[in-house]
Amino acid sequence: MFRIKKLVDKKLPYFLILPTFLMVCLVILYPLGYSFFVSLYDFSLLRPGEIPFIGLGNYVALFHDSLFWESIALTIYFVVLSILLQLLVGLGMALLLNVPLRGRGIVRGLLILPWALPGVIVGGMWLWIYHPDYGLINGVLRQLNILHETEVFSWLGSSLMAIHSVIFVDVWRLAPFTALMLLAGLATLPKDVYDASIIDGANALQRLRHVILPLLKPIILVVLIIRTIFAFQIFDIVYVLTRGGPGTSTYVLMYYIWNKGFNQLYIGYAAAAAYVMNILIVIFIVLYSFLSRKGRGW
Repeated sequence: MFRIKKLVDKKLPYFLILPTFLMVCLVILYPLGYSFFVSLYDFSLLRPGEIPFIGLGNYVALFHDSLFWESIALTIYFVVLSILLQLLVGLGMALLLNVPLRGRGIVRGLLILPWALPGVIVGGMWLWIYHPDYGLINGVLRQLNILHETEVFSWLGSSLMAIHSVIFVDVWRLAPFTALMLLAGLATLPKDVYDASIIDGANALQRLRHVILPLLKPIILVVLIIRTIFAFQIFDIVYVLTRGGPGTSTYVLMYYIWNKGFNQLYIGYAAAAAYVMNILIVIFIVLYSFLSRKGRGW
């Protein structure tokens, strides 16, 4: 009896995690394996009866595609700038909401609304806000006499402004999520350490640099990883606002994959591009972990 109980206690954890493991295999591991399998074939829906095996041919073709490299560079720029701004804005919002003020709970509840809205809805809303003739931004600028009554400024019409306009929308939408994550981290900070820094005469900037940020490193690392994964997958806002234009100025990597797979119907080629994107995400996550252990880059 004792041996049976000991065996059950030893095997029980494996039985408990078995359903989750099977779900992960079904939802994540199997699609990953199958998509890699597809990337080794010249799989095109334009030729449904012909699926020749080409090995790494799709990957070789990718690396000879200048638009692919352009989309990678643009995506990395988008990811770095967007996440940096989200961290700065989110940290500022979290520090403000951490102060005991009247109505703080209501503000915290409203803070989640931009993040809760679907990306297509956010993109459609900002498409009207950016509209050169009827948009809110140009209307306000005309009221302030910054623009003349008949003057228009196309926020999405120039190559330089289009990508930064998309970044602004992404920051507006997801900075509140970053703020809530950091706010949860601030709530767990040991109060005695913070009070000791005040007694030692540290000003607000010194407390932020030497007390708050070091203690928030684990939360910041989690935020960086989550936001990097989703920033690489930015598509809905780009699709609604710019369709990758003007030209290829907002042709991010996910839009490139969508265009190859669902517009041009080159499924194997798109699967190969998606795998390269996954490798880039892993590189960023490893870099974050390395900088976190070394205590640099924060």
